[in-house]
Amino acid sequence: MTIKDSLTHESLVRDNHPILPDDGLDHTQCHIDRLHASARARTKAPYQPKVKPQKTTR
Repeated sequence: MTIKDSLTHESLVRDNHPILPDDGLDHTQCHIDRLHASARARTKAPYQPKVKPQKTTR
C-alpha cells in the first residue's frame, strides 16, 4: 500500500528497508528479554543466558 500526498502526489512511505524472508521463529521472548536486561543489570542479578527464539507451529 502506498500513501501519497494529496498536493504533490509524492509517496509518503519510503520502501528502502530490507525485506528479509521469514525464518519461522517467534522472536517475541527475545525482545522481551532485552527489555528486562537493563533492570537485571541495575539490580546486579546473576548472569542469564540469552533466550533462544521458539519455532512456530504451522
